[in-house]
Amino acid sequence: MEHSSNRIPALTFDQRVVALDLLRGYFLFVMIIDHLGRFPGLFDLLTGRDKMWVSAAEGFFFISGIVTAIARNRDAAKRGLRAAAMNMWKRAGVLYLWAVGLTLFFTALAFAVGEHRPGLKAGVIGREAYGHIFYRAATFEYVYGWTDFLPYYVMFLLAAPLALWLLRRDWWWAVATASAGVWLSSSRFECRWQVLFFGGMIAGFYLPALERWFHRSERMVQRIVVATVIGLAGVTVVVNAGLLYLEPRVAALGWRDAAVIGQWNVWLAPHFDKGLLPLPRLLMFALWFAAIYLIFRRYETVIGRYLGWFFLPLGLNSLFAYIAHGLVVTAVALALPRPTSLLTNFAIASGVLLLIWGATVMSSRWRSPLRS
Repeated sequence: MEHSSNRIPALTFDQRVVALDLLRGYFLFVMIIDHLGRFPGLFDLLTGRDKMWVSAAEGFFFISGIVTAIARNRDAAKRGLRAAAMNMWKRAGVLYLWAVGLTLFFTALAFAVGEHRPGLKAGVIGREAYGHIFYRAATFEYVYGWTDFLPYYVMFLLAAPLALWLLRRDWWWAVATASAGVWLSSSRFECRWQVLFFGGMIAGFYLPALERWFHRSERMVQRIVVATVIGLAGVTVVVNAGLLYLEPRVAALGWRDAAVIGQWNVWLAPHFDKGLLPLPRLLMFALWFAAIYLIFRRYETVIGRYLGWFFLPLGLNSLFAYIAHGLVVTAVALALPRPTSLLTNFAIASGVLLLIWGATVMSSRWRSPLRS
C-alpha cells in the first residue's frame, strides 16, 4: 500500500504486519548471538550481551501473542472459533513433542559427553532412572537445553483459545485481570512470563483499532507521542548501557565515584530480574517495545528491502529457527574452544547465523509445521 513517507501505514486484520515479522527475526538474531556467547564480538552493540534491563526473549514472547491473536482471530472469523482453537491445540501438540524430545536429546548428549563438559548449558538433571527422567520431561517438571522456552509456549497456546473467546466478546479486561492475577500469584517462570504472551494477545487483537485511532489523531499529537516514546526509550537504553559498560572503565582510571555506578547496578538488579519479571522490567519492556515497533513500522519498507532477506525467513518460521538455534549453539559450544579474538568471534557468530538462516529458508520451502 502506498503511503506518505512520514506516516505509519494503515493496518487491517486482513494483512500480515511485515514489521512484526521483521522484529521477530531481529529478536531471534539477538537471542542467537547472546546464547552463542562469543564475546567480545562485533554484534555486541546490537545485542547488549543479554545484560540489559530488557532482553529479546520478552519481545519474542510478546510478538508470539500478537501474531496468535491476529492470525487465529482471522481463522475464527472465516471458519469459526472451534476451528481456530483446534489450530492452536494442534500446534501446541506438535510443539509438545518437540519440547519433550529436545529435553531428552540434550540430556542424553550431556550424559554422553559428561555433565561438567565445558560448553554445556547449566541445569542438566542428575543421573536418575530413565523412566523418571522421561516422566519429569513429559510433565515439564524438567526442561533442559537452549530450546527451554518451548514448554512455556505450549502451555500458553493451550489457554489461548479461551483468551481469544473472551477477546472476541470485548472482555479484554477479563484476560488482563486473569493474567495479572497469575503473574502476582506465583514466582514460577511460566506464571510470570505468561503475562507477556497474553498481554501480546490483547495488544494484537486491538492493534488495528489502535493504529486507526493513531491515524485519526492530530498530526501534532502523533509527533509528540512518537518523539516521547522513542526519546524516553533512547535515554533509558543509554543509561542502562552506561551503567553496565562504563563502570569497569572509569574504575580503571581511578575515578573516585566509580563505585557509585556499581551500587546502582546492585540496587537495580532485583527490579529487573529476568526470571521474576517484576513490574519495573515489564514497564521498561513496554516502553522499549513500543519504541522499536514504531521504528520498524515506520521504516518497514526500507528495513525489509535491505535486511528482510535475513530477518523475514527467521520471523516467518520463528519456531523452526528457534529449535535450529538450540541445536547449532550446542554443537558449536562443544566443538569449538571459546576464543577471545574479536574477529574470530565475529566469524563464528556470522557462520552460525548464516547456517541457521539457510536451514530456515530450506524448511520454509517444504512448509514446515513450525512455520509461524
